[in-house]
Amino acid sequence: MSDLKTLVENYFALKPKTLTKQMLYEIFDEVLNEVSLEDKKGTARDLEQSLVDAANNTTPEKYASLSQLLVSDLGYNSGKMNKNTKPTQFWIDNGGTDTTPKSDFIFGENVKVSLKFGASQFMSGQSGETKATAAAAFDQIQVEPDSTLIDLISELSGKLIFEAPVGELKKALKKGKVDNSLQRDLQVLEGRLKTQERLQNYFDNKVQGNEKFKFHFLKEAMTGNYKFGVDAEQSADHLMVVAGKNIIYDPRYAEKINSSNIKEFYHYDKIDDNIINKYLPLTNLLVKFKTDSEKIAGASGKKIKTGRVKAREVVGLMVSELTEFIEKRKEYINEDVQADFDIIDMKHLNIKDIDTEPEDQLKELFEEFTVKLITKFTQNKNLLEVVNLLGLDYEVVALPQKLDFFSFNQIEE
Repeated sequence: MSDLKTLVENYFALKPKTLTKQMLYEIFDEVLNEVSLEDKKGTARDLEQSLVDAANNTTPEKYASLSQLLVSDLGYNSGKMNKNTKPTQFWIDNGGTDTTPKSDFIFGENVKVSLKFGASQFMSGQSGETKATAAAAFDQIQVEPDSTLIDLISELSGKLIFEAPVGELKKALKKGKVDNSLQRDLQVLEGRLKTQERLQNYFDNKVQGNEKFKFHFLKEAMTGNYKFGVDAEQSADHLMVVAGKNIIYDPRYAEKINSSNIKEFYHYDKIDDNIINKYLPLTNLLVKFKTDSEKIAGASGKKIKTGRVKAREVVGLMVSELTEFIEKRKEYINEDVQADFDIIDMKHLNIKDIDTEPEDQLKELFEEFTVKLITKFTQNKNLLEVVNLLGLDYEVVALPQKLDFFSFNQIEE
């Protein structure tokens, strides 16, 4: 199951932060597609392996047609998956410990490729990784590290356990009502949100205007040249961006992708200043929680969920899906998008077999990003519209056509 929160966040990575009613509902259409096709599609990791298999003339298990089309178009005839390795001493000295490579796989002799599959992120770093990335950027522009920024990043926590999902705790915190058993969680959450807010505000108010720092921060996040060294297999020198899974695997138009138009569905570039500048306006630094279900070994040896939530605070460098890919999706679906989206028709999606967990996540997202926005930004509370989500009709106050935000945090608030 992919991180639905990350998927939604990516839609807000573009600048300026303008959210239209149409965009909001398209988000949920994409999220539902993401869930309903998850088992068929596989993950980005599956696509990486399939591209390597195709380059080695081995039939891929997943994404066979897509990966063969891509490799044939690129002209490679060999490949291998990358592996973790120890970072450089510079990285370790500045707090970094993660061993994950920046290049996902290697084509040919030594073409080191970082793959991004649709809306994605160039980094999702905990405190140490973020400090080391910042240190690399400061070293590149030859200035002393910003001690305030480094101190704020150092305050992020890498290991938290909550008894309930973070989203539910945020709601309880706002309402001021909570079960006694969650009082500790609320106190911890309140403190952590203040810490995140301080760093986010510093990013927005101090870092955002430093174009040189932003450029080299993104460059390091894309390449890992300081983390592993320019010549290491684990650093990346090429970027491959493939249109999102909902374009590639949606049965409504996947069959239309062939050797004559495959170039319309991916970009493949050497990572240089031009490419970094291309993606710089599409990226946004976000301080956030990264969560996962806590699991323990059961009697059979299979891991089972405890009901508790593991959380760590990270800095995400989000990148939105390229506009041309999103437009291609609309073109191939060939549907006229209603101007005001009074009703969302999602019944065409095959969502009967998804399990309850993603369904719960979708409902939570729907409440957070729709109902709360309606309450905050709509003047006429008596004008209602019907929204269908997972087969259920929600009667909600009608959204205005346009909502403006300065940061993703304001959306959450």
